[in-house]
Amino acid sequence: FETANFANVNTVPALVALDAANTNFGRIRGNVYRVLLAKDPAAIDKSLDQVAQGRTGIDKALKDYEPTIADDKDRAFFTADIEARNQYFKLVDAGLALAGSGKLEEATTLLMTQGTEASGKLYAALDAHTKYNIELGKASGAQAQAEQHRAQLLTIGAVLLLVAGIGAMGLLAARTVKRTAGTVIAGAEAMSRGDLGREMPAVGNDEFARIARAFEQVRGTLNTLLGEMGRMSTEHEAGDIDVQIDAQRFEGEFRTALAEVLDDILPEAYAVVKNAARRLSGSDITVCDTPLKWNMVHFDVQLIGGIALHRGMIAE
Repeated sequence: FETANFANVNTVPALVALDAANTNFGRIRGNVYRVLLAKDPAAIDKSLDQVAQGRTGIDKALKDYEPTIADDKDRAFFTADIEARNQYFKLVDAGLALAGSGKLEEATTLLMTQGTEASGKLYAALDAHTKYNIELGKASGAQAQAEQHRAQLLTIGAVLLLVAGIGAMGLLAARTVKRTAGTVIAGAEAMSRGDLGREMPAVGNDEFARIARAFEQVRGTLNTLLGEMGRMSTEHEAGDIDVQIDAQRFEGEFRTALAEVLDDILPEAYAVVKNAARRLSGSDITVCDTPLKWNMVHFDVQLIGGIALHRGMIAE
């Protein structure tokens, strides 16, 4: 960027400053000769004012140029500009002083000889300096193209390295995922066959590792649930029909899900009980070795009381 932008921040401002110096130099030369040729005092004063403005313009142009100096050779050109400017101004001041004191012929001789020589040196200095700045601009353009080519090569190399790195990382990740996926698949197949004893170890924190941990939690929950169901079955066979699953042993939303299941099947369960009681009405049954006539059908208010008790409320 710096080499490509050199013309904008250096070459163009430098050429603008040198052009301003040349323009003001031409203004000075023309008005110096007008002073020598003019007879009208007003015209002489006007030309002298133009000479003063030209000197101010050259000084400003050279001051504006100084921050754009690019190298030692450029500084040497700038020093030559200052020296030529000082020598020319010295002769102009001397010639105008002679003209102002009435020594017009001496002033003309000085400015046409030594003045012309100094004028030529200042013009040559500014012209050489301008050409050098044009060379600097061309060189910076060529350097910018070289830098652009180098940057393109570096970019291509960086992209190739990046692609290679991504490929290596992808290969490593694929191998890791494949191993974890194989563990998850083998564990899931074992669970589908009813084998809940196979553990699913998970390494890392990728998607498959999280899936493996989730399967492991499901396996643990199912093992606990099956153990509770086996305990309930044993207790029921022993005559304890009030035994229940200890929902506190389960984590997460299992307890909420269990309660929701019981609420969902409650209407059908109560309907089965009442329908069975109605169908048994009038039949003979035996309770604890005692023959009884079944004549009980639940009242709706009794079912409502049962719902209240199921919900942990008090029913009277």
